[in-house]
Amino acid sequence: MNINEDELSLFYLGVLVMGSYFSDKINGLSITLDELKHRSDVRQNIEEICSDHQAVLELIEHLKVGLEELEDRSRNITSIIENAPLAIAIIERDGSFSSINPKFIDLFGYAPEEITCGREWFRRAYPDPDYRKLAIGSWIGDLKEIGAGVKRIRTFIVTCKDGTKKAIKFAAVSQENGANQLICEELKTGYGPEEVNLTRRQLMDIIDFLPDATFVIDRNRKVIAWNRAIEEMTGVKKQDIIGKGDYAYGASFYRERGPILIDLIYEEDPDIRSRYRYVDRKGDTLFAESASSFMLCGRRTYIWAKASPLLDDEGELIGAIESIRDITERIEAEEAQRDSERRLADIINFLPDATFVIDRTGKVIAWNRAIEIMTGIVAGEMLGKGNHEYALPFYGERRPMLADLVLELNKASTDRYDQWGRKEWSIDSLFKNLVRQEDGSLFMEAFMPKMRICEAYLQGSATALYDSDGNITGAIESVRNITESKKVHEALSAAKDQAEAAARAKSEFLANMSHEIRTPLNAIIGMTGILLDTSLESDQRDYLETVRSSGEVLMSVINNILDFTKIEEGKREIERLPFELAGCIEEAMDLLTPIAAEKYINFYYDIDAAVPKRLLGDAISISQILINLLSNAIKFTDSGEISVHVSSELLNSRNVRLFFSVKDTGIGIPLDRMHSIFQSFSQVDMSTTRRYGGTGLGLAISKRLVELMGGTIWVESEMGKGSTFCFTVMAEAATPEQCLQMRAKPPEVDFHYDIPKHLSLLLAEDNLVNQRVALLMLKKLGLKADVAANGREVLQALERKRYDIVLMDVQMPEMDGFEASKAIRERWRDGLPYIIAVTAHALEGDRKKCIEAGMDDYISKPVRLGDLARVLAEFSLQRKFAT
Repeated sequence: MNINEDELSLFYLGVLVMGSYFSDKINGLSITLDELKHRSDVRQNIEEICSDHQAVLELIEHLKVGLEELEDRSRNITSIIENAPLAIAIIERDGSFSSINPKFIDLFGYAPEEITCGREWFRRAYPDPDYRKLAIGSWIGDLKEIGAGVKRIRTFIVTCKDGTKKAIKFAAVSQENGANQLICEELKTGYGPEEVNLTRRQLMDIIDFLPDATFVIDRNRKVIAWNRAIEEMTGVKKQDIIGKGDYAYGASFYRERGPILIDLIYEEDPDIRSRYRYVDRKGDTLFAESASSFMLCGRRTYIWAKASPLLDDEGELIGAIESIRDITERIEAEEAQRDSERRLADIINFLPDATFVIDRTGKVIAWNRAIEIMTGIVAGEMLGKGNHEYALPFYGERRPMLADLVLELNKASTDRYDQWGRKEWSIDSLFKNLVRQEDGSLFMEAFMPKMRICEAYLQGSATALYDSDGNITGAIESVRNITESKKVHEALSAAKDQAEAAARAKSEFLANMSHEIRTPLNAIIGMTGILLDTSLESDQRDYLETVRSSGEVLMSVINNILDFTKIEEGKREIERLPFELAGCIEEAMDLLTPIAAEKYINFYYDIDAAVPKRLLGDAISISQILINLLSNAIKFTDSGEISVHVSSELLNSRNVRLFFSVKDTGIGIPLDRMHSIFQSFSQVDMSTTRRYGGTGLGLAISKRLVELMGGTIWVESEMGKGSTFCFTVMAEAATPEQCLQMRAKPPEVDFHYDIPKHLSLLLAEDNLVNQRVALLMLKKLGLKADVAANGREVLQALERKRYDIVLMDVQMPEMDGFEASKAIRERWRDGLPYIIAVTAHALEGDRKKCIEAGMDDYISKPVRLGDLARVLAEFSLQRKFAT
C-alpha cells in the first residue's frame, strides 16, 4: 500500500504534525504528546498505516522527530507569552482561562484565581449590566464568525480591580482546538473613562434627536439605539426593542421579523432588495425607497431609507445605522401629479393638432397621435428624447423649435454658442416670422421643405407650462398643417390683389373720366354763364339756359357716379361734428325750392319737441340723403306737397336714434318694384319709354350713407296716393361746449367790391378753351392773369415775377400741379404765392393730396364764377387780417 504524504499530513494549531517540515505558524498555545495521542483523526490514520510494517516504522520515526520539535516549540512559546510586553490570556473553548501572563495581571490587577472563567471576567471587568450585555454580545458574535487564525479587534472600557477604568484594545485569535488567544493593550487616547462614557451618551443623545427615524444595531444585529422619531413612526418604544436581535426591527415595519435595508450591509440578499423600488449605493452607504406602501400606526406609508456600516479603528464592521424618512406625502403628491399628467396626456393625445410637450431639460414627455400621423414617428420612439431630436421630422436637422424658444426667452441670453465660442443660433436667424402674444405664447408660420412625409406649410404655437409656484416646468407646442388653407389664402390673396388692381384701375378710369368730362363741361358751363351775363335776345337766352341746364344735369350724373364709387370703396368717411338739425333740413329744401315751385309743390317740415336741437353727427350726409329723397319726391309728384318729419328715441344720456320720413303726394310705387328701388342703377320705370330720368343711383347712395351712420331705410307707398321714405341714423346730443364749435355760415361777400383789383394772378392751365374761360371769368371780376401751360412754365414765371395767387390746374403735361406746388414750397418759403387747386378730379382724397402738396385751397371743375370769386375773396380777407 502506497502512502500519500499529503494524506498523512495533519495540522494542529498551525503546526505540521506529520510530514517533512514543520510550519512556523504557532500562535501562542502549547500541546502535549498525550493530547496528540488522543486525537481521533491521528489515531485513525495510524491504524490505517499499521497494515504496512515499513510504513509504520517510517511513521514512528517521523513522529518522534515531530514530537521532540513540538515539545521544544511549546516550551519556547510558553516562554514568549510569559515575557511578552503585552497582556495575554488563553481562554479554552469551555470559557476557562488556562493561562494569564504577568502583564495581564499588572494591567487589570486580577489574580488568576479571581478570573478562572469568562463569566467571572465579564462580571468584574464590566460591572454595568447594560455595558456588560453589549460586550458579551460583541464577543459572542466574534467567536461565531472568526475562523482559524482570523483576528478580531475590539475596544472596551474595562473596570480594573482597584476600580479604575481603562480603554483597552483587545485582539482575539481563535485557534483550531477551539481555544482563543486574547491580547490586550491599553489605549492612551488622552480621554479618561468618564470622557469616553460622556461621549457615548452624547452620541446616543444626538441619535435620539435626529429628525429622521433612526436605529443602530451591533455586529450581531441587535438593536443598541432606537430614537424618538422611530418610536413615533412605528409605535414601538425604545425599552421594548433595545437588545433584541433576530430581525426584531423588521417586524416594526412589516409586521413580521425579517431583514431590511440595514441587513444588506452584512450580506447581499435579492429578497431584501425586492422590498424596495430601488437600492442605490454611494460608497458604503445604501439608499432605497419602498416598493409599495405598508401600514405604520394604522396609516398607509411609503418610506425612504439610508443605511451605513459602522467600523472600528481597524476598519472592522462593528454594527450599522439606518435612517428612515416618511415620504408618503411626496409619493402621494407624485402619484397625484402622475394622474394629472396622465389625464393631461389623454387630453393632449386627443387634440386635433399635432402636439408635443418637453420638460425643462428639453426632453419629450408627450407626443400625441396627431403628431404621430404628421411625422410618421410613434410616441414610443420619441418619448424621453432630447437634444432637439423632435425637430428632425420637421426640419431634417436638430435645431430649436418654438417650445425651446419659450424656455429660452426666460433666460438672460437667447443666443447659443458652441464650445469654441461660435454662435450656433439666435432668434432672428431661426425664427423669421415670430409673433409673441401678450400672454407670452409664441406663434409662427413657416414652410417646411424637409418634412419627413412631404413638404408643407406649418403653423406653430407654443406656450410655457408652470407649476403651482409659478416656476416653468416645460413647454407645449402645437403644429397645424396649413398647406391647403395656405393655398386657399394665396388664391384669395391673388384674387384680392386682382380686385384691388381692378379697383385702382376703376378709380384711375373714373378720375380720368371725371377730368375728361369736366374739362369740356368747364368750358360749356363757364362760357354759358359769361354769355348769360351779357345782353341777349329772348331766344338766345333760352338757348343758352338749355345748354347750361344740360351741362348741370350731366355734372349731377357724374357727381352721383363718383359719390357711389367712393362709398363702395369705403372711402366715404362719416363726420362727427356739431350741427343744427333744423338748419340741415332747411338747406336741403332751399336748394330744391326753385324746382318745386315750378310744379307748384309746397315744402314744409316739423321736428318733435323731444329731438335735441343741436346734435353731433354728419350733417353733410344727412343733407345729401334728404336732397336725394326730396329730388325723387319732386320728380314723381306733379302737384301737392312734400313734407319732412323728424322724431327721436333716446338710447342713453347722450345717444339718440333719429327717425326721418319724407312724404309726397305723387304717383306711388308699384309693389313689385319696391324691393329693388334701393339697388344701384335701379328705376321705378325701367322701360325704354320711361317718363322720368335719372341714373338710378340716388336711392342706392342714400341707402349706403344711412348704413354708414348705423341706420336703416325703407319705403311705404300706395299707387296713386304717394310714397313715404323713412330712414334712421345714429347721433349724439351736443354739449354746450361742442355747440360753440359749430361753424358759422360764411358772410355774404360782395365779390365786385371785396376783391382787390391789383391782385397779381398766374393761371396754370394746359387746355386753351379752359384758359379762355378762366380769363373771361377773371375779367368779369375785374382781374387779369398771366398764363402758364404746365408746371415748368409756372416755376419759370415765378422766377421772373412774384405772384399773389396761382390758379393751379392739377393735371398738366411735363410737370403736373402737385409737383409744381411742392417745388414752389421748397423754393419760396414765405407762404407766397397762395396756390388754389383747380382740378377736374373729384374723387375722395384729391383735396387731401392738394393740401399735402402745399396748396392752400381747392375748387373743382367746372368752375363757377361764384366759387372762383369766393376763394379769391377768402385770400383777400386772410391777407387783410394778417396785416
